Amino acid sequence: MLDIGQQIKKLREERRITGKDLAVQIGLSQSQMSRLEQGQRRIDTEILAKIASALDVSPAQFFGDADEDPSEALSTRREKELALSQLHMELGKLIRSERRRRHLTMDDLARRTGHTRAYVAAVEEGRRNGLEGEFLRKALKLLAIDPFSVIEIEEHIIRDLKTRVHHLDQSIVATGGTAPASPAALLAGDPQTDRTTERFVGTPILVGDESVYPAEFDEHGYPVAAVEGFLNIPELAGRPTFAVRVQGDSMESHGRPSFDEGDVVVFATDRSARSGELAFVRYGDDQTDFRMLYHDDDQVLRLQPLRSQVAPTLLDLDAIKSAWPLVATVTTR
Repeated sequence: MLDIGQQIKKLREERRITGKDLAVQIGLSQSQMSRLEQGQRRIDTEILAKIASALDVSPAQFFGDADEDPSEALSTRREKELALSQLHMELGKLIRSERRRRHLTMDDLARRTGHTRAYVAAVEEGRRNGLEGEFLRKALKLLAIDPFSVIEIEEHIIRDLKTRVHHLDQSIVATGGTAPASPAALLAGDPQTDRTTERFVGTPILVGDESVYPAEFDEHGYPVAAVEGFLNIPELAGRPTFAVRVQGDSMESHGRPSFDEGDVVVFATDRSARSGELAFVRYGDDQTDFRMLYHDDDQVLRLQPLRSQVAPTLLDLDAIKSAWPLVATVTTR
């Protein structure tokens, strides 16, 4: 079986698309695309979905070889994961197309549905499902989209997956399941639950809605938000953790550590972050951020970005509600 990078190159060449042209379509540099196809750059689900759209294929085709039997069954968990990802992408395209046809801006759609422009953009790009706050129902009604169109999209995707996806569980690099090769391989669409605590076994990837990072918390002080998927990191099994995707470029650095936008960063909630550690910090009126944490003295705490051009945030110690240390990273590089 070809690995994902080789499969992308194979499908690209079959369509007579150059690596440079594909890179431009999905927002990567030519060198990044070259490293991706050579297996030197990890591929997250968002990039994979963009490549699938550009090549006009199902994401599932990146996980199989054309010579294999397409009728072989796909596990229910993986089938659900890929079907939902593709469904979100197709629904987003449909909403974007109809919005533009009616000469509406994203700001117009956001205002009329009661959501933010960032949320509308996330739905149109397939990164959100649109179910929060009844956005999808309101958007379909506002844009006069026939609900049966949505059903047809769903049926087409499921039919396509069932006939073209196979051996997906074998696509993870042979590491005994302890070191998946990419964020896509880490995602588990049907997480298991520890019935003794009713908490998920695995690390949920939380997605903020109105804010950059999740800014709502339960009665125990743990962050709550929409869940994009789950990470299976054996080294963290049984440890209370959560993950978010890095937003913006304030944590990029010419040295190490450095975090690109889209990287998944994992934090543990079983202890507080210490001075000099990277941390997810909750402060003020439920504001949150991912920063380097420094106790400059007994009174002031500094939240330091890694990008030198971005100014730090200075806070009184009593403004900090919680600060949890970084324990793992899944990069897009």
